[in-house]
Amino acid sequence: MTEPQKTIIDQEIKELLGSDNILQSEDTEFTKEQSAQLSPLLLEFAGRHSDSDDPQVLSAIRLGASMLRPTQAMRLLPLFEGSGTSLVALKMLGRIFEAQPPDDIDQYELLSIKVQDIAWFLTNKDAINIPSNAAKVNVAVYALAAMGSSRLIPTVQKIRQMDVEWFTKLTIHTLQELESYQGRNVASSHRDLVTAALIAI
Repeated sequence: MTEPQKTIIDQEIKELLGSDNILQSEDTEFTKEQSAQLSPLLLEFAGRHSDSDDPQVLSAIRLGASMLRPTQAMRLLPLFEGSGTSLVALKMLGRIFEAQPPDDIDQYELLSIKVQDIAWFLTNKDAINIPSNAAKVNVAVYALAAMGSSRLIPTVQKIRQMDVEWFTKLTIHTLQELESYQGRNVASSHRDLVTAALIAI
């Protein structure tokens, strides 16, 4: 069997990382200046390999996204389209807003529309029983909740209507996990949204 071709890392990225291994650099602390240079390069690199599940590509998304502020999260949008990158990009979107929650709901409408589209497309009994699809819907729900999007409510209602018990339970657990993590460190409108989603499902 032929081994998969190794993804070649850009020279500029290697120089900024001081390494040719992105995975080994994920725990490195970078300055704001370094992050400002690295993040777009890493995400652009991942975008060029968006149909690959090479660990270096997925690591580039995690590291590049971890350097973003919420106002820069739109940079992840192209990665939602890739068969190899969409799950990790969605997960990192949720992480960005988990760590830096908005001060009110519905501040990131374009992002939330795209995330909802992904979730709705896969919310049916045929698709949801494929593990990768279930994972994408789950992280999409988490991202909608973390970014404080009111599109969360119709999304969880669609999940309830799908009537797949194990996935409904997973969604409830996901929302409760975010609620517990953020506690009272979010705007009241954000807390109320997550509470409403738990009631709706």
